[in-house]
Amino acid sequence: MPIASGSTRRIAYVPEASFGSTPATPSFSTFRATGGGPRTNKVTDTSEEIRADRNVTDEMHLGQDVAGAYNTEVVKQKQKAMNALKLHGAKIEDILITLSSQLHLIKLTDDGKKFIYLVVSSRDTNLASARELLCQSAVHLR
Repeated sequence: MPIASGSTRRIAYVPEASFGSTPATPSFSTFRATGGGPRTNKVTDTSEEIRADRNVTDEMHLGQDVAGAYNTEVVKQKQKAMNALKLHGAKIEDILITLSSQLHLIKLTDDGKKFIYLVVSSRDTNLASARELLCQSAVHLR
C-alpha cells in the first residue's frame, strides 16, 4: 500500500515551441531538485603572475554563486527585447559587458539553452583570446 507524504514537491517546466507561447497539449518535464538555493559567497584569488614592477596582480573577485541567476536574467531580457523588435531568426552568440576593470562574457550554446560565463581582467586579457576560450569551452556543453 502506498504511503502519502505531505513533504514532497515537484518543479516542472514546459518547453515552448516559440518564445512566449505554451503548447496546446503541454508535456511537463521535471527539474531535478538539489536542495540548494542562491548563495552569495564571495570567491577571490591572487594570481601567481609577477608583473614588470615585481608585484603580483590585484586580488581577483572570481564570482559569486548567485551570479548565474542574474546572468540568466540578462539572457532572458535580451531574448525578450529581440522578440519585441521582431528579430526572428536572429540568435544571441555572446553578450559582452564591459566594466572599468573587467570584461564579462556570456557565450550561449547553439540551441540557446545553456551558457558559459567568463570574467577576465580587462587590463591583462585580450578580448579575442577570451572569446576564443569561450568558443572552445562551449563545444563541451552540447
